[in-house]
This record gives sequence, C-alpha cells and structure tokens, in this order.
Amino acid sequence: MIGEYLDSASMTPREKSARENVNRLSSREQGVLQLLGHGMSNREIATSLSISAETVKDHVRSIRSKLNVANRVHAAHVAWLARGMTACAA
Repeated sequence: MIGEYLDSASMTPREKSARENVNRLSSREQGVLQLLGHGMSNREIATSLSISAETVKDHVRSIRSKLNVANRVHAAHVAWLARGMTACAA
C-alpha cells in the first residue's frame, strides 16, 4: 500500500492519467497492449496468446477506443507512460 503511494507520488499527471486509462482495460487487453508495446504484429500477438489474428484486431480496436488514441503506436506510448517511463527516465 505504501509502495503504491510512493510510486504514484513520483508520477507526472500524464503518467497517472495513462496508468488510470490502462487499468480500465481488461486483463486480456492489457496483455495485448504489452505485446503491442514490444513491437509485435497482430499475427505475432495472436500466436503468443493462442488466439486468432482477427481477435487481436478486435482487442487492438477496443484498446484504441478505450485509450482514445488514433493508432497502435499511440496506444504503445500510453502504455509506456503508464509504466512511469518519462523521456528523462528512459
């Protein structure tokens, strides 16, 4: 509990907002977002999670909608911010 407070206390407002938005995703969507953030294609994500590429497309579409971002690169950027990785820290 204290660790969570300390983690959030050092976050910028953008990072806090990104974390809140990512936490609203389902656990499956968070998993897809994590793999997307590693630069994986839909087909690679599908293989990794043992689901169809069409299902991955649906998840990515849902993630983009929930995060209110235009594309998968922006979604990956939100995930990066949610981990508290600012440009200064990276």
